[in-house]
Amino acid sequence: MNVVLSKSEVASFLSQMKGILKADTFNIDSHFRLIKNSKEEIEYSTPYTLIDLEYDVFDVVNELKSLEVSNYSESKLDRDDPDPPILLVFGKFINDREIYIKIKCRDINDIGQVICVSFHYAKWEMKYPYK
Repeated sequence: MNVVLSKSEVASFLSQMKGILKADTFNIDSHFRLIKNSKEEIEYSTPYTLIDLEYDVFDVVNELKSLEVSNYSESKLDRDDPDPPILLVFGKFINDREIYIKIKCRDINDIGQVICVSFHYAKWEMKYPYK
Protein backbone atom coordinates (compact mmCIF):
# COMPACT_ATOMS: atom_id res chain seq x y z
CA MET A 1 0.00 0.00 0.00
CA ASN A 2 1.48 3.36 -1.08
CA VAL A 3 0.65 6.65 0.63
CA VAL A 4 2.01 10.18 0.57
CA LEU A 5 2.87 11.61 3.98
CA SER A 6 2.51 15.30 4.77
CA LYS A 7 5.56 17.57 4.57
CA SER A 8 5.68 17.78 8.36
CA GLU A 9 5.59 13.96 8.71
CA VAL A 10 8.46 13.61 6.23
CA ALA A 11 10.42 16.35 8.01
CA SER A 12 9.85 14.59 11.34
CA PHE A 13 11.11 11.28 9.92
CA LEU A 14 14.20 12.96 8.44
CA SER A 15 14.90 14.63 11.78
CA GLN A 16 14.66 11.27 13.57
CA MET A 17 16.85 9.53 10.98
CA LYS A 18 19.50 12.25 10.94
CA GLY A 19 19.46 12.31 14.74
CA ILE A 20 20.48 8.65 14.72
CA LEU A 21 23.08 9.02 11.95
CA LYS A 22 24.67 12.15 13.45
CA ALA A 23 24.63 11.11 17.11
CA ASP A 24 27.97 11.20 18.94
CA THR A 25 27.38 7.56 19.92
CA PHE A 26 26.50 6.45 16.36
CA ASN A 27 28.11 3.12 15.51
CA ILE A 28 27.68 2.02 11.91
CA ASP A 29 27.66 -1.66 12.91
CA SER A 30 24.82 -1.40 15.44
CA HIS A 31 22.88 1.70 14.39
CA PHE A 32 22.74 1.18 10.62
CA ARG A 33 21.83 -1.71 8.32
CA LEU A 34 22.10 -1.76 4.55
CA ILE A 35 20.08 -4.57 3.00
CA LYS A 36 22.03 -5.90 0.03
CA ASN A 37 19.87 -8.79 -1.12
CA SER A 38 17.54 -7.91 -3.95
CA LYS A 39 14.51 -9.24 -5.76
CA GLU A 40 15.16 -6.78 -8.59
CA GLU A 41 17.03 -7.25 -11.84
CA ILE A 42 20.78 -7.06 -11.25
CA GLU A 43 21.25 -3.57 -12.72
CA TYR A 44 18.56 -2.28 -10.32
CA SER A 45 20.05 -4.00 -7.27
CA THR A 46 21.82 -2.40 -4.34
CA PRO A 47 25.07 -4.40 -4.81
CA TYR A 48 25.29 -3.45 -8.51
CA THR A 49 24.61 0.23 -7.77
CA LEU A 50 27.20 0.34 -4.98
CA ILE A 51 29.86 -1.18 -7.23
CA ASP A 52 28.95 1.07 -10.16
CA LEU A 53 29.11 4.21 -7.98
CA GLU A 54 32.19 2.93 -6.13
CA TYR A 55 30.25 3.43 -2.88
CA ASP A 56 30.57 1.71 0.46
CA VAL A 57 28.25 1.77 3.47
CA PHE A 58 29.79 5.05 4.71
CA ASP A 59 28.93 6.73 1.39
CA VAL A 60 25.32 5.52 1.72
CA VAL A 61 25.11 6.98 5.24
CA ASN A 62 26.42 10.31 3.93
CA GLU A 63 23.79 10.33 1.17
CA LEU A 64 21.06 9.63 3.74
CA LYS A 65 22.30 12.51 5.90
CA SER A 66 21.87 14.87 2.94
CA LEU A 67 18.23 13.94 2.14
CA GLU A 68 15.64 16.72 2.26
CA VAL A 69 11.84 16.80 2.15
CA SER A 70 12.10 17.63 -1.57
CA ASN A 71 13.73 14.20 -2.14
CA TYR A 72 10.66 12.42 -0.74
CA SER A 73 8.60 10.33 -3.17
CA GLU A 74 6.13 8.12 -1.28
CA SER A 75 5.68 5.74 1.64
CA LYS A 76 4.96 2.01 1.78
CA LEU A 77 4.07 -0.57 4.40
CA ASP A 78 6.77 -3.16 5.03
CA ARG A 79 5.04 -6.43 4.11
CA ASP A 80 8.02 -8.49 5.34
CA ASP A 81 7.66 -7.29 8.94
CA PRO A 82 4.95 -8.58 11.34
CA ASP A 83 5.00 -5.20 13.17
CA PRO A 84 5.62 -3.00 10.16
CA PRO A 85 7.12 0.44 10.44
CA ILE A 86 6.38 2.64 7.49
CA LEU A 87 9.02 2.70 4.76
CA LEU A 88 9.80 6.08 3.24
CA VAL A 89 10.97 6.27 -0.35
CA PHE A 90 13.32 9.03 -1.48
CA GLY A 91 15.08 9.72 -4.74
CA LYS A 92 18.35 11.44 -5.42
CA PHE A 93 20.41 12.06 -8.52
CA ILE A 94 23.99 10.84 -8.24
CA ASN A 95 26.23 11.00 -11.30
CA ASP A 96 23.19 11.94 -13.42
CA ARG A 97 21.33 8.75 -12.44
CA GLU A 98 18.26 8.66 -10.24
CA ILE A 99 18.74 6.56 -7.10
CA TYR A 100 15.76 4.87 -5.39
CA ILE A 101 16.24 4.94 -1.62
CA LYS A 102 13.84 3.14 0.75
CA ILE A 103 14.44 3.51 4.49
CA LYS A 104 12.90 2.98 7.90
CA CYS A 105 13.90 3.71 11.48
CA ARG A 106 13.55 1.47 14.53
CA ASP A 107 13.80 2.14 18.23
CA ILE A 108 15.80 -0.97 19.11
CA ASN A 109 18.79 0.32 21.03
CA ASP A 110 20.08 3.44 22.78
CA ILE A 111 19.66 5.85 19.85
CA GLY A 112 17.71 3.72 17.37
CA GLN A 113 18.61 2.11 14.08
CA VAL A 114 18.31 3.22 10.46
CA ILE A 115 17.61 0.43 7.98
CA CYS A 116 18.22 1.16 4.32
CA VAL A 117 16.12 -1.44 2.50
CA SER A 118 16.93 -0.18 -1.02
CA PHE A 119 19.69 1.97 -2.50
CA HIS A 120 19.72 1.34 -6.22
CA TYR A 121 19.17 2.89 -9.61
CA ALA A 122 15.52 3.73 -10.12
CA LYS A 123 13.75 1.36 -12.47
CA TRP A 124 11.02 3.90 -13.25
CA GLU A 125 10.87 7.67 -13.15
CA MET A 126 10.07 8.76 -9.62
CA LYS A 127 7.56 11.42 -8.56
CA TYR A 128 8.31 14.05 -5.92
CA PRO A 129 5.22 15.68 -4.36
CA TYR A 130 7.25 18.35 -2.49
CA LYS A 131 9.73 19.48 -5.17
